[in-house]
Amino acid sequence: MSEISLRSIKKFVTKLGAHYVHMTGYVLRKLPRPFEEMLKAARTHGRKKAAAAKKPAAKRITPADIFNVVFPVVCLCGLLGAVKYVQSLNYVVAVEIDGEDVGIITSDDVYGEAQRIIAEKMENYETDGEYYKTARLTVRPASAKDNAIDHEILADKMEQQISDMYPAVSEEPETEVEEELNFEDFITDEDDPDVIRAVMVKADGKVLGFVSSYDRIEEALNELKSVCDGIEGVDPENVFFDKEISFEPYSINKMAVVDQQKIIDILVGDESTPQYYEVQPGDYLIQIAQSLGMTLDELLQCKATYNGKEVDLGDNISVGTVIEISEYEPFLTVEYIRERSYESEVSYSTITIDDDTLPLGQKEIQTEGSNGMETVTAMITYAVEKDENGNLSGKPVRRKITSRVTTVQPVSEVIREGTMLGGPEWGTVHGNGEYFWPVDGGYISSPFGGERNHKGLDIAAPLGTPIYAAADGTVIDVGSGWNGGYGNCVVIQNDDGNITYYAHQSETACEVGEHVDAGQLIGYVGSTGDSTGNHLHFEVRSDGYLLDPEEFVSQ
Repeated sequence: MSEISLRSIKKFVTKLGAHYVHMTGYVLRKLPRPFEEMLKAARTHGRKKAAAAKKPAAKRITPADIFNVVFPVVCLCGLLGAVKYVQSLNYVVAVEIDGEDVGIITSDDVYGEAQRIIAEKMENYETDGEYYKTARLTVRPASAKDNAIDHEILADKMEQQISDMYPAVSEEPETEVEEELNFEDFITDEDDPDVIRAVMVKADGKVLGFVSSYDRIEEALNELKSVCDGIEGVDPENVFFDKEISFEPYSINKMAVVDQQKIIDILVGDESTPQYYEVQPGDYLIQIAQSLGMTLDELLQCKATYNGKEVDLGDNISVGTVIEISEYEPFLTVEYIRERSYESEVSYSTITIDDDTLPLGQKEIQTEGSNGMETVTAMITYAVEKDENGNLSGKPVRRKITSRVTTVQPVSEVIREGTMLGGPEWGTVHGNGEYFWPVDGGYISSPFGGERNHKGLDIAAPLGTPIYAAADGTVIDVGSGWNGGYGNCVVIQNDDGNITYYAHQSETACEVGEHVDAGQLIGYVGSTGDSTGNHLHFEVRSDGYLLDPEEFVSQ
């Protein structure tokens, strides 16, 4: 259960406890009154007996007196029953958007990550700096119908709320305006007759050359794009190249100007991409050539180096020789975009609920989880390529998802995990007080068990205080990070059969597999994981059951 739900539940139980104390005091104050009146009547009965004939009969217990006794008792019983019922409930953190329950979250990180995503998307809406409503978190009892949602689903629902409140930022569509280059705008050096007006052709910012005009180049590029004309559903406006081709006016010496055909040959031709092969033990030239799809003569013409020096490929090639193989690919690849919709599976989430009726560590599936389905719409970019037979096909290279619509809601799997400290043999295993006190000083800040069902013993001490092994044993785990709330934690399989946990350390000082002696340094006090202050969380377990550490340690 998340930190949010724990804090909310603690606050709720505190208020309920205060109400319980108030009602108990009220009942205790009310109960004696009828009995005091009965006792007072009994004491005066003798004095009034003589005058009984002259005076009305002594006051009897009326229905009102009985009500004054019974009603507080009934209230007390009802209150105790309500407290017991509330304590038996499991609580979850539910998310509400515009009053609608959209699911539950199992961690603070889910809500925090959703808020981060929304903060980035706010620039897409015209809010004018106004405050916008977000999701509302509430704590309520768990239900078998609860569905856990992740940060992406929550962010989508929050964005839907924002889109209903604010208009989207309008963006002018990007249009390519082709304009003829105005040669009159070119800067020329009138003192140098060899400097002429020209056009600089670039591919992804790389200069390919200078030409006097570029009409034939444009025709060649359009011819390349025409391969998509026969593909059904492809809009010519959505056909482009994998490289950006640009034309810019330029003033340059006339000797640098080339014929357009030279630039066309580059654009429609292939480019060399170097690849490298390192000779392995057992390699020989024919085998290497076959693996690379080359002839032996082609391989022998490749450049080879050994220890940084160029060498000739021969029969006695050395292991570690690097052969440079040139691979040729089209300089320009034609790409196109199409919108596609497809069905995708939505994974179900898992909700774990503590159950104090099951032994610690035992799990039972309350509700089987099942995946849902969604319809995904995406803009997919395809690269046009030819197969061995010269047939064209489109290979997906990129996609941008534009929408997701859930058609079948996933069903969350609900698992009940046991937290019961005792078991069939509970009470039969006790410590002898011979374990080494695991902290250099410190004091007990939270005992074992109690109302909070505490699984271990908290020993408060300053940050960095040494932590020692309580008994001889072998380190079987050294966890770090959040680690299920334990933070940096050392787990030791004691030689006596018990297992001891040392959690929330600032730094560990042992390794898995290491055998340690009682009193040996294994780490330092910290506040990692689910911790609110520097302390050691110390546990003693036997056959899966938690034992009271105070029975095992000597201070």
